Amino acid sequence: MGTVLGGILLVATLTVGWLALTLGPLNGVARAAAPLTPMPTAPADASPTAPADASPAAPDAAPTPEPTPLLPTPVFPDPPASPAAPPPPPAPAPTAWVIGDSQAAADASWVARAPADLGYDVTLSARGGIGFVAAPPAAGATPGHPSIRDALAAGIWQPPADPALIIVQSGGNDQTFPLDQVRAGAEASLDQLRAAFPEATLVVVGPLVQVEAWAPQRRDVSATLAEVAAARSIAFVDTTGWVATSGLAPFLVDDRHFSPAGHDALTGIFVRALAGVGVADPAATAPSAAS
Repeated sequence: MGTVLGGILLVATLTVGWLALTLGPLNGVARAAAPLTPMPTAPADASPTAPADASPAAPDAAPTPEPTPLLPTPVFPDPPASPAAPPPPPAPAPTAWVIGDSQAAADASWVARAPADLGYDVTLSARGGIGFVAAPPAAGATPGHPSIRDALAAGIWQPPADPALIIVQSGGNDQTFPLDQVRAGAEASLDQLRAAFPEATLVVVGPLVQVEAWAPQRRDVSATLAEVAAARSIAFVDTTGWVATSGLAPFLVDDRHFSPAGHDALTGIFVRALAGVGVADPAATAPSAAS
């Protein structure tokens, strides 16, 4: 038994010795290969070292950057207000074509001024001595002129392109012609105008009675023209009583024609007469086949 224990001790001793010889140098090499890092020295005012079982301290947080200063918000002046749009141009005045004898041909005549005063742009085609039948012959340097019927047929006048209103004033110079000729001349004239301008409003103005001696003939002509106009649904203005009723005889410069003051007075009368047949307002004569 003693021998056995002695053997065991001997083996243990030899084993321990072998291990010391084997592991000792290696442990020294490892220590030489990994030099010791000196422990950092805490500053004097540092906190006491945390206990060994405390969690390791978190690394220092990155420094907070200084905020970028905000630039002031630019203030721009309000843009200048846009100029107000100009008002639309006024609508062009409706046109009126006035056809007549010396009553219409006079300077500032009542026949042409009345529609102009109502707002029409007037085109005047007038010649002294003409009628629906009457055609003045040449006299000296003054050339002759065809009747209204023939002038329309020949196209010698230049009417506006699209007249809203057509006024035909005549009949005084037709008083010496047979009434059937006056009727035929008026019918042909008005039919030509209606065919050429179907949308225009037509108005026929009969003859004045300046001298009582002519009253019967001129009233007959006026009545004939009224019948022709009525058969075509055309407005008719009877002027046979204007001179006597309005006391215009003092404004006559001869047995037919009026002074400027007479034309002034007749203009007002004619404006009211046009109102009486529905031509007081240019809008009332907008092109219409019913005219």
